[in-house]
Amino acid sequence: MRAMNYPSGFRQDLKLLVEDFLEKKDSELYQLNRNEAADLYWKLDGVLQKNTLQEGQPDAQDLAGTDLGKILIEWHQILFPIWRRFRKALFDFKDKVLPDRASHVTMVKEVEDPSSPMHEYQELMSTAYSSADKFYELKVRGTAFNVTLTFDTGKVSFLRKDLNIVNGFLDTLRNAPIDLFSRCKHCKKVIIVTREGKSYCKGCAAKARQKEMWEKDPEGCREREKKRYREKRRGE
Repeated sequence: MRAMNYPSGFRQDLKLLVEDFLEKKDSELYQLNRNEAADLYWKLDGVLQKNTLQEGQPDAQDLAGTDLGKILIEWHQILFPIWRRFRKALFDFKDKVLPDRASHVTMVKEVEDPSSPMHEYQELMSTAYSSADKFYELKVRGTAFNVTLTFDTGKVSFLRKDLNIVNGFLDTLRNAPIDLFSRCKHCKKVIIVTREGKSYCKGCAAKARQKEMWEKDPEGCREREKKRYREKRRGE
């Protein structure tokens, strides 16, 4: 498979993430001194935070005095289980799937070649090659999310519907004024203030009015309920 012509920065990001971090053992990360840990932390932060929400991200001043080596260990413990599954899937594809496909393609060419001794068996063999896609599931540890992984295009591809939903949720909340969020005065569920004076969720305004009436005039409400009950019984 021909190597893709990616910019050097892309390769360096991958090298940093894989060789300098994910393929390290926890014990190796523990051995980093303060300056080494800080250098690796900020380099990784630049790679891992590229496509995430940037507002409010802590800077060097915010993290002054923080044990960045400990944060590196936490990141490693989160990402390594995913990396381990990814690594296993990748080399299963490279070491097993690709050779099987190449072997099948070679056989098809021989059967279809009139000069090949295999050509006489052409009618006995199905030479149509349908390259079934190979998918791998990556479970995100500690969550209910799965990422579907495939290498069939010659590149790493992800189908991450669950995670896209989470990203979409975060993007929807992003920059929302906190004044838009309130609680229903009746059931206490969270409501979005879409108009001035909105205080209840759907269905609770009537319940709140009924409760207020009972508190102001319990005797009158009881009489109305009795009357409603008698009318209902007569209609049955």
